[in-house]
Amino acid sequence: MFVGFFYLLRQRGFGVSLNEWMTLMEGLLLGLHRSTLTGFYDLCRAVLVKSEADYDKFDAAFLEYFKDVPFPEELLPDEDGTGISPLLKSQYDVLYGRWPESYDEVVLVVGENNEISDLVMYAMGLKTEREMTDAMQAAMNQETIEKSDASWSYEELCGHTFQLILPFEHYAQNADGSWTDLSQSEAGMEYLYGSDEVGTTLKIVGVLRPDPDAANSMVRGSLGYTSALTQYVLDAASESAVIRQQLDDPETDVLTGLPFKTGDEETPDAAQMREAVGAVLSDADTQEKAQMYADMSKQAPGEYLDSAVQQAMDGMTRETIEAQMTDSYAGQMGTDPETVRGYIAQMDDETLFDYVRQMLREQIAAQYAEAVSAQLAGLSSEQLAAAMDAAELTDEQVQYLYDTYVPAAYSDSTLEDTLSALGYVERSKPSKVNLYAATFSDKDTIGDCIERYNSALPEDDQITYTDYVALLMSSVTTIINAISYVLIAFVSISLVVSSIMIGIITYISVLERTKEIGILRAIGASKHDIARVFNAETLIEGLIAGLLGVGLTLVLILPINAVVQHLTDIASLGAKLPWQAGAALVAISMLLTFLAGLIPSSLAAKKDPVVALRTE
Repeated sequence: MFVGFFYLLRQRGFGVSLNEWMTLMEGLLLGLHRSTLTGFYDLCRAVLVKSEADYDKFDAAFLEYFKDVPFPEELLPDEDGTGISPLLKSQYDVLYGRWPESYDEVVLVVGENNEISDLVMYAMGLKTEREMTDAMQAAMNQETIEKSDASWSYEELCGHTFQLILPFEHYAQNADGSWTDLSQSEAGMEYLYGSDEVGTTLKIVGVLRPDPDAANSMVRGSLGYTSALTQYVLDAASESAVIRQQLDDPETDVLTGLPFKTGDEETPDAAQMREAVGAVLSDADTQEKAQMYADMSKQAPGEYLDSAVQQAMDGMTRETIEAQMTDSYAGQMGTDPETVRGYIAQMDDETLFDYVRQMLREQIAAQYAEAVSAQLAGLSSEQLAAAMDAAELTDEQVQYLYDTYVPAAYSDSTLEDTLSALGYVERSKPSKVNLYAATFSDKDTIGDCIERYNSALPEDDQITYTDYVALLMSSVTTIINAISYVLIAFVSISLVVSSIMIGIITYISVLERTKEIGILRAIGASKHDIARVFNAETLIEGLIAGLLGVGLTLVLILPINAVVQHLTDIASLGAKLPWQAGAALVAISMLLTFLAGLIPSSLAAKKDPVVALRTE
């Protein structure tokens, strides 16, 4: 399902490795995408994008690949910001109901055949999360997905309500002042989606369909909401208790109760980590010590892993590695082996061998943990705890216990990340601004204004402008240019061949009219007069040929345009031949025939009249 997206990212310059892609697949299986396109987008950015500077490029690639996948989208407001833009209204037909007027009203945008996607049905509560997850796993496993033919009337859809649960509403405050993420437990999810105190009820008030006569459809999603809902969400986030607490105490993560890192923290040395681990062990009971010993024992020593990996790598060649990886990943990614082999061939030896070493290291570590688990299975908790007390810990084991069991001193998040997870947006610092141009000239004007603005600012303060129309049209322009070059080549070859043929025909005419040339010379015609006769003939031939070609083109344009417009349903799409271009083509035809007849006419003018008159 997403293999095409993987290769598109590779084509757009993203160094996405097979390991990163498999990590993304694992995240999907764990449900980190939340069964939504937005969740999948967030997961992809977190796993596949290595630099914030590439966010815009990633967004463009994501839009290119998923442009036909519907998702909720804000409707373009009018100039007052209180209603819907007339430009947007002109692009859609209201099949039933009306346009939304308040923050809690939305419209459903159906396809040309009145279809609704699975993602939209899931967002509206008409499809369960289990159904979406099963469909996702089936697509990843290259399995056939059973489709249902469920249908609803316009009356049933209009008036349908569903809940909008904002990110900060996932958190409930405990008695000690800490916050718990309710979405992490099944009981919490039942509360969130079953309580009348949580969420905002949204109501569908209209069903829209793109106008077939419209030049463009601005709303790419299938659920459209007003700018009033956006404002409502911003206000609700600013007024929420958890966000207010976080803003009031910007040095502490309210979700964990730990302070944020400032950058001045010192990394503990080996002695400090050993002391901290000792303190944890002294406070641990028998069951906790047993669990710590079991977990610690499952960690393969670094020296053992290095030795095992080196032993496994001995004798391996690039050819054997490529063969094994091709078979493995072709099955996992559901693509043909040649495609995978082509990708692996692009990797240099160092990158390929490093990747194999890492993969072997993970496999050997997993096998080591499995073997240790089998050995410890027969020991009681008391025996494991006693072994923990008697163990002489290595520095490597201390490091593991410190990272795993010693309570963190600082939050792993940042203030910005925590506020973002809670759904807070600072209005004075927007991350993105959408600009809608009415014409292509206006679009170019916007680009010029941003360029002038950026020219006076340092690079960090400049605006990054992504022209999605230009990105989407670039591939079309490339194809059209390629076709144009091919046609120009054919036309050029045709013109050259035609010119040679005209020259040959004119030369044959000179040979057949040798006696006529002699008579004209005998009665007083000069060499220039003879040349002008033949030049005039070639010009007339060029004129007639040009007029016939232009006339035939004008006649054929009519049925061709009718067929193209019928197939594409675009009334404005069609070819035309301006009169200036037609006149230029006729002139070119006359020029080429004239040039083709210059040599034969020159030969005719140079003929000796006496010799010409003797010719039978």
